[in-house]
Amino acid sequence: MAKKEANSKTKTLKKVLIAIIVLIFLVVIFYFITSIITKYTGFFVIDYNKNFQSCLKEKTIIVYINSNAPEKTLENFEAKDYLENINIFNCLRDKEYCNNQNINYFPTWFIDDRKIEGDISLEVLAKASGCLLDRKN
Repeated sequence: MAKKEANSKTKTLKKVLIAIIVLIFLVVIFYFITSIITKYTGFFVIDYNKNFQSCLKEKTIIVYINSNAPEKTLENFEAKDYLENINIFNCLRDKEYCNNQNINYFPTWFIDDRKIEGDISLEVLAKASGCLLDRKN
């Protein structure tokens, strides 16, 4: 009887170990799939947290555009979800000011006095601003 009971415990232990191994395997597969989605689409499966947004508010960030339809222009930006924390200046309204600032390419970003021409990714925005992206919720 003791041998049968020990055999039953061994089978249960094997089932638990197999379940743990399968779970670990599924987590690893999920990680690689989300990584591939992010790499090829540019969209993140996991949202960035509010600390990134708060950090952007504390920085001096200005993006210069030149557009008759600024809303449509801004909608095409990679960092469009974080523009509420960024100062936007439309050079179409004040060309002289933009010329004095030596802005000849649009969009142009000034992040803490660092000039970056062209659209930038969230990673570049984070690196240039010193704000950390956190993929954990």
